[in-house]
Amino acid sequence: LYQFNSPYGDPNLKPDEGVTYDIGFEQHLFDHSLTFGLTYFYNDFENMVEWDPNTYTYQNVDNASLEGYEVEFAFIPIEALTLGVNYTYTITEDKDTGYELRRRPEHQAAVSINWAFLEKANVNISARYVGERWEDADNTERLDAYTTVDLSAYYDLTDHFQLFGRIENLLDGSYEQIPGFAGSGASYYAGIRAS
Repeated sequence: LYQFNSPYGDPNLKPDEGVTYDIGFEQHLFDHSLTFGLTYFYNDFENMVEWDPNTYTYQNVDNASLEGYEVEFAFIPIEALTLGVNYTYTITEDKDTGYELRRRPEHQAAVSINWAFLEKANVNISARYVGERWEDADNTERLDAYTTVDLSAYYDLTDHFQLFGRIENLLDGSYEQIPGFAGSGASYYAGIRAS
């Protein structure tokens, strides 16, 4: 019998435990043409499971917390057009070391414009910003912030067939979510969906 010994396994790894809550509200104004939302969130973890790139194994962070705010706006100036904005501010901490948690940006934001027209067509363009974040648990290596822009569209040919297309990373920006692994350049997709 062949036994596969994985370098990633650890019988001493403990499962995540924690308390999570969020409090927020959403308000519609001007006959629903403007929507505003605000949420506060808090997460308190014990034995949080984290990937360690130095040892290529999962490890426990004994005590950690994440808290912050998320703000959302949606504006509909005309029936077919929706403008959306959201922003998230996150504070993280490894309570045993006092350092921030790895790969969790303090600032994230997104903007989108969605246009539905001719009752059969839709075009959406969106931009996403991910702020700087620490790559290592000791907070010595910083990952750069980056922004990506995506474009998508579809057209209903019939009740059962839809023509679609999208471009991810429209501006072909260079970025790294993980050091040494470049994000995808501009990518193009198109096809027909049947339902």
